[in-house]
Amino acid sequence: MDKILLTVKYVDGDLSRQEHEAFENAVQNDRELRDYLAYYKEINRNITTHLKEALSRNKQKPVEAKEVYVAEKLNFKFDYLWFFGWAIVLTVALMLWKPWKANLFDEYGFDNKAIAAKLFSAPYKGFQQAAQFLEKKDYYEAKRIVSKSFTQNPDDFKLASYYAMLLIADDCLEIGREILYPFASANSQYQYDAAYMLALSYLKVGDTTNCKYWLQKINSNSTYYNQSTKLLAKINVEQKHKSDFM
Repeated sequence: MDKILLTVKYVDGDLSRQEHEAFENAVQNDRELRDYLAYYKEINRNITTHLKEALSRNKQKPVEAKEVYVAEKLNFKFDYLWFFGWAIVLTVALMLWKPWKANLFDEYGFDNKAIAAKLFSAPYKGFQQAAQFLEKKDYYEAKRIVSKSFTQNPDDFKLASYYAMLLIADDCLEIGREILYPFASANSQYQYDAAYMLALSYLKVGDTTNCKYWLQKINSNSTYYNQSTKLLAKINVEQKHKSDFM
């Protein structure tokens, strides 16, 4: 289930007991889910406040005896439209609102098509087949083929990067990072490439602190330097917008 819809159902009490317990367990370790929860709760508070104000105004308005039914109907219709106008605006804002990281990862990260293209042209046995599996979104088979070559040559950064990209695409972020960490050390010739990939792994889940940490490690001589500085700048802008909004 989509995380936004799951959050809405949780706040509205529409989850089963099992789903409710699963959500409360998941939200403890899922920062994105916590952000959605806080955001939707804020929307609910705003709607409740506006509704109370609308009902309060409706009660306070004097009504002449001859026009009791017409006046009540008109007042109710006005407040009804006013309230649901706000509700629609806020609901649309929730459904359209996506964490900054999603758009930035789409822009700076690697999608399935890009990974498949790299696999297809890679000089390793079975990688063209892995690319075909990936195009079908069969991550398991694609990872199985690539991981076999990687485990036989764990010092080959190209193999490590292909495997890490697949893992990150499949949201196996911790495993992907474990593969990249050794290459991101100061004595590795691939440290900046690995640092950029690590930054993207955090970017995907909206972890700005760790994303910026790895981006700031990228040297000006790296091929990823321009991308990393632009990404850093956009993260700072998005963070400012988000803090202003909240």
